Amino acid sequence: MVMEWPSPCTDLLSFMDVQGGSLDEKTARHVMRQVIQTANICCERGVFHRDVKPENLLVNPDTMEVKLIDFGCGEMVCGVFPTAQDLYTISANIWTSPGLSEECCDMICAYLQPKPQKRLALKKMHLHD
Repeated sequence: MVMEWPSPCTDLLSFMDVQGGSLDEKTARHVMRQVIQTANICCERGVFHRDVKPENLLVNPDTMEVKLIDFGCGEMVCGVFPTAQDLYTISANIWTSPGLSEECCDMICAYLQPKPQKRLALKKMHLHD
C-alpha cells in the first residue's frame, strides 16, 4: 500500500506522454504484468480496486517498478459500494448496516452526504466517535 507519492515516480499517463503518447510493446508488457499481478494479489485478499487506470498507476522511470494507488476508503467496513437505496438513506441520515456501531453508521452518513456543505469537515473527522 502506497501512503505517499514516492520519488521519482510519475503516473502512467504522464509517463506515456513523455514517451510520445504510447509505450512500446516490451515496456507495456512489463508494466501490465505488474498491474495484473498486483490486481490478482489484491483480489486474493478480498480487496477490489475498481478504478485501475493510468492515473492510478505509478511508474518509477529508473526501475520501471509499477505501484497501484488510490484504493479509496469509502465503505471499507461494508465491502461494497452503496446502492441507490443506501444513498437515499445516507442523505436522510438514517442509514444503518447490520454489525456496525451507531457511531460508524453516523460517520458514513456524515462523509457520504451528496451535498458538500452537509458533509463532515475533514478537520472534524478525527473528533468523531
